[in-house]
Amino acid sequence: MERVRFRIEVVRRVAVALYLLAVPVALLGLLPREASIWVPGVLAAAGLGVAAAGLIALRPPSVTLLRVTTPAAVALIGVAVASSGGRISPFLELLVLPLVFAAVVFDRRTALPTLVAFLIVRLAVVVTADTVEQLTPLVIATFMEVAVAVLVAGLAERMVHGFELDRLRARMSSATTPDELGAALAAMVLGDDIVAAAIVTVDEALPTMAEIVASVGHRSAPAGLTTRVVATDSFARAAVLGPVVCVSERHSDDAGARTGFELGYGAQAVLPLRPEGLLLGFLVLSSDRRDAFSARRLASLDARYRALGAAFGSYLVRRERDARLRTALVGATLSRELAAAKDLEELLDVSARRMAELLGTTHAIVLAADPAASHLLRVVASSGAPFGAVVDTRVEPSGAQLAMSRREPVFVPDAPDCAYLNPRLVERLGAESVLLLPLLDGAGARGCFSCAWNEPRMIRQDEIDLARFVAAEVSAAWGRLEAEERLRHQASRDSLTGLLNHAAFHDEVRRALARLARQGGPVALILIDLDHLKHLNDFHGHAAGDAAIRAVADALRATARGEDVVGRLGGDEFAWLLHGSPDDALTAAQRTVAAVGGTDVPGVGALSISAGVAVTAAAMEPEALFELADGALYAAKADGRGTAVLAGRRADRTSLEPTERPVGAGAHEAAGAGDATTASRAVVRDWIGAFRVSGCALSLLVDGGTALQPVAEVWGGGLTPLERPETLTLADHPSTARALEDGATYACSLDSRDADPTEVARLRRRNAGAVLVVPLLVGDRPVGAVELFDSRPRRFSGDEQRLALTLGGYVAAVLDRVVA
Repeated sequence: MERVRFRIEVVRRVAVALYLLAVPVALLGLLPREASIWVPGVLAAAGLGVAAAGLIALRPPSVTLLRVTTPAAVALIGVAVASSGGRISPFLELLVLPLVFAAVVFDRRTALPTLVAFLIVRLAVVVTADTVEQLTPLVIATFMEVAVAVLVAGLAERMVHGFELDRLRARMSSATTPDELGAALAAMVLGDDIVAAAIVTVDEALPTMAEIVASVGHRSAPAGLTTRVVATDSFARAAVLGPVVCVSERHSDDAGARTGFELGYGAQAVLPLRPEGLLLGFLVLSSDRRDAFSARRLASLDARYRALGAAFGSYLVRRERDARLRTALVGATLSRELAAAKDLEELLDVSARRMAELLGTTHAIVLAADPAASHLLRVVASSGAPFGAVVDTRVEPSGAQLAMSRREPVFVPDAPDCAYLNPRLVERLGAESVLLLPLLDGAGARGCFSCAWNEPRMIRQDEIDLARFVAAEVSAAWGRLEAEERLRHQASRDSLTGLLNHAAFHDEVRRALARLARQGGPVALILIDLDHLKHLNDFHGHAAGDAAIRAVADALRATARGEDVVGRLGGDEFAWLLHGSPDDALTAAQRTVAAVGGTDVPGVGALSISAGVAVTAAAMEPEALFELADGALYAAKADGRGTAVLAGRRADRTSLEPTERPVGAGAHEAAGAGDATTASRAVVRDWIGAFRVSGCALSLLVDGGTALQPVAEVWGGGLTPLERPETLTLADHPSTARALEDGATYACSLDSRDADPTEVARLRRRNAGAVLVVPLLVGDRPVGAVELFDSRPRRFSGDEQRLALTLGGYVAAVLDRVVA
């Protein structure tokens, strides 16, 4: 190819050198050969020709110079011939042929004036001929030279244009940018009456979308413009029929005719580029003349530029390869960034920033439908734009809504004048051009990218393809995050209530205490227990128990604030994590207790919960915080249930300490009491806290061991205190009599199949679920008994019964001394 280019330049420059040499030689022919300046004149003319050739070697002449000077030079030679009386005819035979050759090679418009001037010169020679013998050879020579000139000029034109087309096709094939492609196109086709040209690519299957890949010339459409055409347009006709002519008209049905009229062209020729039968696009040639493209010329142009299809195909292949490479590089980087996103907010922020960088936009935002109101579109992520804007699609136009409904990109080059864009957002972003990209999700759309430039511009198809790729990657990553979030939600939620489960709630407590260690601020933990759940399940069924659990969960959700964390630890236990002072936390717990107490579950009735509150303003282990709240909860249950107790503070309804007391502390207090009643009350308080029961009654033996005298008792948790006489006969209390006689504990629960019917009836009268009778023995001598009642059915363990019997012996010894 370099050799071809060199040859073309040699031919051009030699022709022009001869052309410039013609004028001084013609002038030299006017001088008499005997003149003393003839020899110097010949040398001067030769030197001038050499200088001209050297000048041309550095800078070839312009086409305009050739068009003006070539006919003038030929006319000047004719004048010289006429004036010399035929003396310089031999010079003409050497000079005219190169002149014509040069004129035709450089510019076909110069050929006709040059040939006319040549004939005028020959006519002048003929007129000045002296004899017929001189006339006949001149006429024959004239016709021969004209024929030879035209033939040589035609061959030269074909050769030079062939070389030029090969060179420009090679230049087009090696083009890597639209600008390089346009430069090759301009050098190839512009000239004569063709004032503009464009290469347009279309969809391979159906030419419904056309992109101007390269555009050159006067009033040409901007490259990168993407337009939609229909089957009646010139592109669709050219794809089926071959080359077509589109005459510009204002009100034509042909979009090409209307576009040509808007750009000021008279007519356009549309030539399909179809290498090996595959339609790649079209070459569009524009002229100011409406009659510029005859059928003959159209066929000639099609034959000349048909080979451009292969060169254009090479460009498209390279562009596609570069686009794939760029997409792969972007995809690899983007995939890593999206995979590193910890949540949806970070994912969308990263994607908005990357989209703005890739497209060079001023702003890039992501809009998504509000989960609570689908007609509201919220800006959920932004790059260089305000965050949190809301568009109500019921009352405002929305280009994002349009792109999401169409499920395809929408480009708006003139955003301020667009009727379907939101004017408030356009003004706020200062947008001049906007690209809208839906984030597709199956049959719908998750949201939409809105990319805005603050200056008018067009967009190339490769930019749209890249943006579409990014949108697809973001949508896929969005879907993965949502799926992972659903799995995490299912794994962290209690299936019955929807609250956090045991493991998830403990994780939240650990995180809250870790933040407390870094930032400070009090953290409160409230443990809540649904009272009498086992009783509900046994007497009303598990469905009623589940309904009661859900009612407590609903009350907690209604009471908790948005930033609070609520969970179900299992069974009848709930937990509530919040930030606030001890009084605030206690008030919140009391409100929840009151809310549940006012809840009526069908078939069950009113519910009751107990709550223990622990607050810390210092860093501590989660287990320690749970122990504090657990101790307060036990205190609340000991107080009779249906109340809330703050760890470290006395309860409102009882004198019990909510903090954990050492087992047997009441017996030590009883030892220092001055009377049996005070001592017994200390014991009762101690035993309720130690065994976590709802009620406790202590009685001492009187009347020689045949009757019991009640000394101290506490009732709570829904137990029904009964009227008691001053003394109780052992015959009326067989379980107590048996415990005293055997010197062992006696336990009875409503859920026990072998429960004593008399004891069961006594439990039902008290609305109790279980009782443990503990004899008070001094050695083998009984001195009284302690009855521990729980409001729900309960099996007292062997360890609990052994501990109770041991404590009973210690308490009996203390009370025996006090009574004595």
